[in-house]
Amino acid sequence: MGGRCSVIAKERGELLEQKIQSFTLPLIASNLFQIIIAQVSLAIISRRSTEALAAIALIDGFLYAFAGILGAIGLAFNIYGAKAVGQREETQLNDYLSSVLFLVVAIGVSFLLIFLLFGRDILQLVYGFSGELLGTATLYLAIMSPYILLTLVTFVFTSLLKIEKKTNYILGVSIISALVQVLLSYLLINGNLGFPAMGVLGSGIANMLATLCLLGIYGVLLRESLARGLKQRPRKRAFLLKKSIPLMIQECFEGLVFIIAFEAFVSRLGVSTLAAYAIGSQGLMIARLPALMYGNAVTVFASEANGQKNRQKILAVGKSAFASSFVAYVGIASLIWGFRSAFFQLFTTDVAVLDLLPAILPIMLGIMLVSPLYEITKYLLQSLECSRMVCLLTGCVNSLVLMGITGFWSSGQLNFFFLYCLYGLNFLILGSFFAGLFYWTIKQRYPQGKGRL
Repeated sequence: MGGRCSVIAKERGELLEQKIQSFTLPLIASNLFQIIIAQVSLAIISRRSTEALAAIALIDGFLYAFAGILGAIGLAFNIYGAKAVGQREETQLNDYLSSVLFLVVAIGVSFLLIFLLFGRDILQLVYGFSGELLGTATLYLAIMSPYILLTLVTFVFTSLLKIEKKTNYILGVSIISALVQVLLSYLLINGNLGFPAMGVLGSGIANMLATLCLLGIYGVLLRESLARGLKQRPRKRAFLLKKSIPLMIQECFEGLVFIIAFEAFVSRLGVSTLAAYAIGSQGLMIARLPALMYGNAVTVFASEANGQKNRQKILAVGKSAFASSFVAYVGIASLIWGFRSAFFQLFTTDVAVLDLLPAILPIMLGIMLVSPLYEITKYLLQSLECSRMVCLLTGCVNSLVLMGITGFWSSGQLNFFFLYCLYGLNFLILGSFFAGLFYWTIKQRYPQGKGRL
């Protein structure tokens, strides 16, 4: 009897592993494709005015930062929507859907009006634009003013597809949308095939039209789920907003506070070092991508298991996601290093930067081996509704590490290797704390559950 139970448990584990891989691999492919398309689009527009290109990069970065932070609302919907599925509470899922759509539309429309009414003042105040560049940038921001609204709605739609475990749709729709954007960029930026040459403004129009295309297709695919959700009153608005706040603060710590502060120190090591770091970061972004996508799987499968109060499944999800993301990181990092010469030359021909890269890239890739531990344990805790503790620990450790970096910098003892070791130490400490807190939470919440800790 015991042998039969172990066989059944093994089969269930293998089935869960297959589900996680089927869920995650389309997301990885979709994001890799989008990275490639982004580089192609950048290459098309880079032939235009350098000043205009710089202005667009700043405005895009500004919009991406806000969308990334506000996108935490979509993550909250992802976590609690999946939990409702685990509890077999379809009405609650629909409540969450109507509420999150209400929130993102309200927030998105607010930003749209702010950019339209005060865009020029924002660009003058924040970036110091003036003259013709200010006029072009203001018009570009006006064209991009729906960006946050459309992006937040996209986050909700993709979260719903993840909850329904239809990530293959995300891959297909992303490919179509990206190809539409490249085609429109080709036609509108340089004025090909009889279209007017609109330069950087054409880039903004192409981006918005491609995003509308994306949303239109998602709307058709999700029409039945959306119809059910929109029949419900948005009764969970305050709940989702409250649960989103720690996730937003977490996003601020990760993206705006810690990374920007760290890069400020790197910039003081010299222009060539900063350029080499920027190129290495491109490789690191690709290597870390699977961990982020397996983290997406965790927010669905672990949240669903949390709704089912299934300790064994939560543990299995965590172990599978960590092992898969670690193997993927090592594999991608090895490929990047193996083809390092070709990779370097994609980004620069500067001899000084090329001389630094063979020393800097292995430091970055080697130290960030800790990133799968950090990402997966963070998502596991968020799936167990411990976002506040994750946020608090992140703020404390980030602050201590930055204080350490500042202290060593003041004493003149900081080179790139030491600086990046401190950067990696930040993620190692957090990952270790998160792992310990995860196992403690599981033990306290499900003391009699199956599955070894």
